[in-house]
Amino acid sequence: MLLTKLDADDLQSAELWRELKPLLSSAIDSDSFKQLNRDIDHYEFPRAAQTVQTLITSLRG
Repeated sequence: MLLTKLDADDLQSAELWRELKPLLSSAIDSDSFKQLNRDIDHYEFPRAAQTVQTLITSLRG
């Protein structure tokens, strides 16, 4: 759902990110977490979507 909102450049991405942050902070590597946080805080949704897509791809192996 986050990726869908980011891809759509939806402002609700920031709200959803705030809800997911506690869960994702321990689930993804700290560099990716910091990058996502920075990008979403600065409304750089396309860049954040790329990071999320990279994480998904790496998890699928």
